[in-house]
Amino acid sequence: MIEPHAYDSVADALEECADNYRVNLWKDMDCLVQVWLEKDALSGVVDQVTLAYGEPLMVARGYSSLSFLYEQAQELDSETRPVFVYLLGDHDPSGVNAHESIEATLRDMAPDVEFTFKRIAVTPAQITKWKLPTRPTKENDSRASAWGDVPSVELDAISPKRLRKLVEDAINEHMTADHRDGLRESEVADRETIRQLAMDADGGYEPPTTDL
Repeated sequence: MIEPHAYDSVADALEECADNYRVNLWKDMDCLVQVWLEKDALSGVVDQVTLAYGEPLMVARGYSSLSFLYEQAQELDSETRPVFVYLLGDHDPSGVNAHESIEATLRDMAPDVEFTFKRIAVTPAQITKWKLPTRPTKENDSRASAWGDVPSVELDAISPKRLRKLVEDAINEHMTADHRDGLRESEVADRETIRQLAMDADGGYEPPTTDL
């Protein structure tokens, strides 16, 4: 069924507005942050952090399509603030190269944007420090020969708790939890203001009359 989206009253419309109202946590910040994730299966782990900080989560699924990267570059093209891009993916030939491709393409398609790219997982230091399990590099990977004897490690080898901490620490370089929580308190107050308007409308709203 295809039907128009309509309301029974102004109060109903305001109630829905209150339910959906969210503060843009980054509107007054001096930079913009994005998180790019290689694996869709881990989006439910990472988005617990990105959603809490009002952050978009870009799920690249390995090599992002050119159209997707073009759309993101267009979104960022008029951005005058520095843009920090944090990437999470497998430590293997394709996983590393996919991130290099994302960086090169965004820089090429949005040349006026001041980008900073940082891979926060999986890194060689994490493999050693956390003794992450390795796997043989896939022989059918066209980049395997240049990879040599370097171990390959799946992003899934990092525990969900550590993944969330990596993302939160990266975002906290630019927005602290205290700042976020302060804006969230303001959001709650704004939502209550909208609900009060809904109550006022429900109690006797009359549209203005015009003398003909």
